[in-house]
Amino acid sequence: MYLIGGSSNIPLALKVAKNLDCELLPIKTTKFYGGEIYIELSEKVNSDKDFVILQSFTDNVNDHILELLLITDAVKRAGATNITVVIPYCAYSRQDRMLGNNSSIGMPLISKLLTINIDKILVVDIHSVGSLTFFSVPISNIQLYKLISNHIKENFNSNYIIVTPDAGSINRAQQVSHNLGCRLIISKKTRNSNGKIDISVSNSDDIKGQNCIIIDDIIDSGKTLEAISHKLRNFGAITITAYVTHALGNVEIMGQLTQDLIDQIYYTNTVKHRSARSYDKLQELDISPLIASEIKLMNNY
Repeated sequence: MYLIGGSSNIPLALKVAKNLDCELLPIKTTKFYGGEIYIELSEKVNSDKDFVILQSFTDNVNDHILELLLITDAVKRAGATNITVVIPYCAYSRQDRMLGNNSSIGMPLISKLLTINIDKILVVDIHSVGSLTFFSVPISNIQLYKLISNHIKENFNSNYIIVTPDAGSINRAQQVSHNLGCRLIISKKTRNSNGKIDISVSNSDDIKGQNCIIIDDIIDSGKTLEAISHKLRNFGAITITAYVTHALGNVEIMGQLTQDLIDQIYYTNTVKHRSARSYDKLQELDISPLIASEIKLMNNY
């Protein structure tokens, strides 16, 4: 098996390679002054082997998508017959329906691009599970409720409740609360005409004196997490902990939340971040073993 890491998340690619007991296949990426990207494999390859390419769609999202397509093209031209693409964070999944009159819908278009030269796709906790139906090649979605549930069991006593910050996180939170056998508090998020977030919480009387654990898939600006945390504090929560899969915002955004509102934030390494050592209430959870295991399963290893 060959594993190639796109430029978006080399640290995760290296960890996956270690779990697969293989090396990263080096590639040469050239970016010209006009902005074009050129990809070249740095060594000859055995076309009979399986190829796995890992690329997260973060930061310069559109550049990383095009880079992935060019890598798959180079690999295909080298004779590859089985190409699996791993997308730890799949951007555009929030664009799975029309948001306005005569608007674009990003995910169906991206899914079509991602079937060029690609045989199988692996994503991690995709925002909209419905987006999976847009793909015409086999696609697997790693869900993290078992990882989160086990981590909670190891680090918390039984005095906690699970909280959703909005409707989009209900299914994830339900899976965690079911695994743990604990109560679930469901919240509803609305935005006014100025974009200000308002959170309404069900069963608010059950929050007083509890350790609240928020489950969500994405933190971007941090505004939703901030709004729900204010509500929980006002309702008498003893502690607030957040588990987030994709930390799209920078470390400083999450660090500020832990200084003012939240006792601890756990996030995964689907997105590459600089070290968070200056914030002792931030902790990264490594999902490379899960990715490696699913790669083996998808390719019959």
